[in-house]
Amino acid sequence: KSAPSNCFRVAVIDIGSNASRLLLARGTPEAFAVEMFVRAPLPLGAETFGENRQISDETAARLGLTLIGFRALILAQDIRAWGAFATAALREAQNCDAVAKDIRDKTDIPIRILGGRDEAEIVGRHVARQFPNAGALICADIGGGSSDAAFIQNGRVKSAASFRVGTNRADPNQHPREFARMEKWLADKAPQKPVAAVVGRAAAQAAELCGQLSVRNLKAWRKKIENLPAGTVALRFGMEPDRAQSAGAAASLYQFILESCGAQKLHVAAGGLPQALAARMMREQVKKGKRKQ
Repeated sequence: KSAPSNCFRVAVIDIGSNASRLLLARGTPEAFAVEMFVRAPLPLGAETFGENRQISDETAARLGLTLIGFRALILAQDIRAWGAFATAALREAQNCDAVAKDIRDKTDIPIRILGGRDEAEIVGRHVARQFPNAGALICADIGGGSSDAAFIQNGRVKSAASFRVGTNRADPNQHPREFARMEKWLADKAPQKPVAAVVGRAAAQAAELCGQLSVRNLKAWRKKIENLPAGTVALRFGMEPDRAQSAGAAASLYQFILESCGAQKLHVAAGGLPQALAARMMREQVKKGKRKQ
């Protein structure tokens, strides 16, 4: 049977700092099901946030092959509405434009580079719908290269910010200015007594493994894994190897958020940037349909 006229199928390619992801979804902007989710580890951030601050030809070629594979899956599913989006690792690379152009020339896949504040607003709007009773809400998306946060009041994004703080840049001694800026932004929201929420699979795994995401539990979780090799953490706790490598840094940043904004615990919101982008693409399809009527 054909899908109803108000049901959409979209695909999102999310090019992140530690992995690239493909999301295929069907439904409406308010409620959709994930039909396929593929995650391909590819540490662009290790190069962008390193000394050279650019993506090597070898890594760019691997990214191109990954995107060709994702595009083949999209074509096989006959999905017309799709897009490829990149975040901090490609955005901050000195050869960002050259890499994006080369990939487009070789694969016919245009990449849209998202600004950090854009990321925060997109995810913030998506998460706000999950907390309809929260008068004040802070939503944080902790990535490898940036932490993007939105402050939401009564379901509307009031302010959004992006900080060069992430699991690849989790040492406040190396990035004191960005940590101070993030701490001030979060602390300014504390008088509102906000609900605090984080997104992403890493946050969901942390909640599964250490229980409620409180300062106390996060400290205990960090202590449990701090002296273990990443391979041991991956095997013992059933984590992807690259996530295991950054598990301690992620927990440290979750704790930083709690201590800065004064919230008692972190809620884990469903989905993340790929899901938020899928919902936005579906809303765009709705608008196109109304214009045709």
